[in-house]
Amino acid sequence: MTDAIARLAGLRADPPLLATRHERSKVALATQACEDLLLGDSLAGDLSQAERLVFAAEQARVSGIPALEAEYRARAIALGDAVSPALRRLLETAGSTTGNARLDAMLHFVRTWRSTPPTAIKPPCWQFLRQACRWMAPCCWHN
Repeated sequence: MTDAIARLAGLRADPPLLATRHERSKVALATQACEDLLLGDSLAGDLSQAERLVFAAEQARVSGIPALEAEYRARAIALGDAVSPALRRLLETAGSTTGNARLDAMLHFVRTWRSTPPTAIKPPCWQFLRQACRWMAPCCWHN
């Protein structure tokens, strides 16, 4: 089984810690399955795999997790031409935007979510949040 958390956290170099992580193998399997689904190529919806990986890299960047940012950035770049010039700009220039209203709204959400805890989001933001959720995960959205 691939275990991105164990690999990125360096747990393979610490067998006792890795063993502790896998004492509840369901947890490791579930977290990896979520990453595989959300960032893999099989999720249907309006958000491409390249977009999801770039937004994941941005979330890791604003969260101060450079190893995760590098992982998602590398996975996005490996997609080659599937990563548009606008998305590449996000990977190359911190704080940049795409010029695409849809993508920039989601980018704002990613950046704001980190700097503003969900409990602090004011009611006027809910319409934006609802639309962002529809764009990000249409398969999971229920009115």
